[in-house]
Amino acid sequence: KRNREVEKMSAEQDLRVAAQKRLAFVRSMQFQNKVPNDDQLCSFLDAVRAELRDLAQASENADTLSAKVESLVDEHLAEGIAFDQADDGLEVILRELRQVEVDAAVAAVNPSEDELASLPLAIAQLWMLDINRLEPNLDYVLDLQGGKKFHDDSDTAERPLFKYISRTVFQRPTYQLFYSLLDNYVAETGVEESETQQEKSENRAFIDAIYSMPAVRYAHLYAASRGWLEAEGIEDPADIGSFKRLLYRLWFYFYRREERNDSSGFEHVFLGEVRDDKVIGLHNWIQILREERAGTLNYTGYILPRRRSTELPEGDDHLLGIQFEWNGAVKPMSSIFVGVSPEFEVALYTLCFLNAAHGSEGDDGKVAATLEDEIDVKIVAHLMGRHKPRLGSCYPELVE
Repeated sequence: KRNREVEKMSAEQDLRVAAQKRLAFVRSMQFQNKVPNDDQLCSFLDAVRAELRDLAQASENADTLSAKVESLVDEHLAEGIAFDQADDGLEVILRELRQVEVDAAVAAVNPSEDELASLPLAIAQLWMLDINRLEPNLDYVLDLQGGKKFHDDSDTAERPLFKYISRTVFQRPTYQLFYSLLDNYVAETGVEESETQQEKSENRAFIDAIYSMPAVRYAHLYAASRGWLEAEGIEDPADIGSFKRLLYRLWFYFYRREERNDSSGFEHVFLGEVRDDKVIGLHNWIQILREERAGTLNYTGYILPRRRSTELPEGDDHLLGIQFEWNGAVKPMSSIFVGVSPEFEVALYTLCFLNAAHGSEGDDGKVAATLEDEIDVKIVAHLMGRHKPRLGSCYPELVE
């Protein structure tokens, strides 16, 4: 059954990726100020229509997908449209196909018995369910430059880490809402945080948006089935509102790191904090991109693998170790996922926190897993407090 579900999800994904690549080609032509002649444009659009129709026809649910594709093509890629209209049409088609992919993935969410018996297998399935993950060298381009050992404080990167990010990335709802949360905090520990009504509304809107995505739906079903939600005092583990309130408490409630209410799980993990002129936390690629753009973060190079036999990163890796300076403070080593969706990280770290608090898997808060494409990773969860643990930190750790 799991294989059939994966095949169905793959069909929608293939369609979305095909449209995405075609749109990227059009955008690259525009960036180079190249405009095809009528014959070239006609040939290109014929190829696009044929590719989308063929992919839909080859899927397991061919009738449904073919009808959807035919409708989109007829409306947005009609005969005789101009080049700029092809850009707009492909953007609409891509958005619609992405929603089709989301709907198919949500319908397939159902933790298997093997996954319920093994958090590493559940983590691997979460990775598969992150259909909102970005495509390297398509949605974004990295400029890794020089590598170094983590104790080397020299700057081996003259340029920023992020060379390019597609303008459509932050049009995606969960990315857009996540980005809006990144200016709600004070970086220094020891400074009490506050939360306005607008910020509360932003937090809730973000949680509502990520719950509509398959990764967080999976995390809810998984945590409920493992008994972790009852351990958190939730009377009805299946209740969506109760799970959303748990997410709010875990990620957005303030707690004491040095002084009263000076930190939260969200701030530490995703935005980072400064304590004694050192960066703590900050394990999120979107925050690094944002701070690079603002000129407050200086990427100083990627961290070389400890073993010489380990392949060096090439820019298409979804997991990196990097070094940077942020607001004058140094982070000698930060391990981050790159290009993953906000909902994936929230779902992943929530499950790893709940396991550390109430489960028994892993070693001292570390759970090892193998993701797609043989990516080996350990997820580290640190708890704060004894009687009612808080999410102190959570991040990926590279495994060689």
